[in-house]
Amino acid sequence: MDSFPPTDLTLSGTRWPCPPLYASAQSPVILLQLPHTAASILSDLLAHVAATWSIVLRELRQVAHLVRARFVQLSDDRPSHPPVTRVRPHSRIFTSAADLPSWFDTPATRSCCVRGRTRCVPRAVFDALQSAASRVGVPFPMDSVFLTAGPGPHVVPAIDLRILDALVADCRFGISGTLALFRGQTATDPRPNKALRPWLYRVHLASYPNLDLLCAIAQNGLIPPWKDPSTRRGLRPTPANYPGARTGAGLVVDKLLADYYKGRAIIATMEAFERDPTFQSSAFALVPKKGKPLHLDGRIIHDLSAPDGLSVNAQTASEASPDATWDPFVSIARRICELRRRYPGYTIYAMIADIAEAFHHVPVHADHASAFGGRLLCSSHGIVSGMAIFGWTSSPGFSAVFGKAVRHYLRTGQYLVLGHMEPFWSFHWVDDIVLVDIDVDDRLQKAEKRLRDGVKLVFGSDGWHEGKFTTWSRVFHAVGIDWNIPDE
Repeated sequence: MDSFPPTDLTLSGTRWPCPPLYASAQSPVILLQLPHTAASILSDLLAHVAATWSIVLRELRQVAHLVRARFVQLSDDRPSHPPVTRVRPHSRIFTSAADLPSWFDTPATRSCCVRGRTRCVPRAVFDALQSAASRVGVPFPMDSVFLTAGPGPHVVPAIDLRILDALVADCRFGISGTLALFRGQTATDPRPNKALRPWLYRVHLASYPNLDLLCAIAQNGLIPPWKDPSTRRGLRPTPANYPGARTGAGLVVDKLLADYYKGRAIIATMEAFERDPTFQSSAFALVPKKGKPLHLDGRIIHDLSAPDGLSVNAQTASEASPDATWDPFVSIARRICELRRRYPGYTIYAMIADIAEAFHHVPVHADHASAFGGRLLCSSHGIVSGMAIFGWTSSPGFSAVFGKAVRHYLRTGQYLVLGHMEPFWSFHWVDDIVLVDIDVDDRLQKAEKRLRDGVKLVFGSDGWHEGKFTTWSRVFHAVGIDWNIPDE
């Protein structure tokens, strides 16, 4: 468990947790009063018992941290406070944290205005695409190219596709060069996602264990841990999409093109993409979401596990991916119990937050994005994603590098409570975050502000999803569990 590292516990002490003293634990060879037995048989029996005992101790080492997390109270030398009597508490509390400015807010820059029309790319990218189109000899109609998405479901922008198709088909650009161009990557600023700012990470996350990897991904994009990069090849012919995706074709195309308009993916014809031998097209599926019909809503699954043995996941050395474990659910209950013990009479509240499109913020290096392609429904067009898409075996680990950076920022902050400095506490599970704290002075506002700043620091302003944020409440739903703080 990520927040409860495997800590060895003694078998002969009375205080847990304590240093590992397995060697001093008495062996059953000593404890057991064995009956009188022939010497030859006795020696074999003792050897067998000793070997078995060593196996027991070895297994205990592997699960000791689970035992500690479940049954053993954590030692806590922080002060407890005298009980107070409060009037009937409010069921919810609203703070002004949402109205406070953040040092880490990022302006929306993925657009520009050219000839009075709003475009879906920054001006520098627009000019670079115009220059590239001239080099490959494809028309670039200034009044109608790279426009922002209109109202209603997204449809493939034919003019944009024709330009990007020509760039992908040209060996001077290809998939990697076209994606880098579209994302605005230059020699002076190679960042694939301009909302990620490694220079801020170096200052505000200096003690984060995965700081170097975090900064490297933000600077250039992640490099997938391929089993053998030199032999990676795409499957031909490319697989067809699943029936569910075809049923909700309009919905699937709309969701996929949303990433295009946000600068995270490029589109072209399948013929142009397939000129690159490393281009891998994986099938899309659409599964029901919250009981709604597929033609109304659904969740896209990019099946990177098929076909067996030849898929993107099969070519990935998943064991080399970053650690993707998170906090155990029991830590929420333990936090409530700890606050109740240390602050008797004070009202405890929880707040739920969600990192918007968590996986979509983590960019893939342009040279490796060709592995994350797919065919758009009911057309000869395709799409290549430049992010750690959900469905890839390594995406949870690389996404966790960013999610745990938010957690690190939050937990390294502290604030004065009743005369003592108290660190902020949080529970994290992938993109879900839970804060649990007491209502005293402006503690709730400070904790919420710290969380908002942490998400914006790591992901930029787009990482904060106000629609998935809840107020401070005594009854909440998190990680599939209904929690009622007064009853915990």
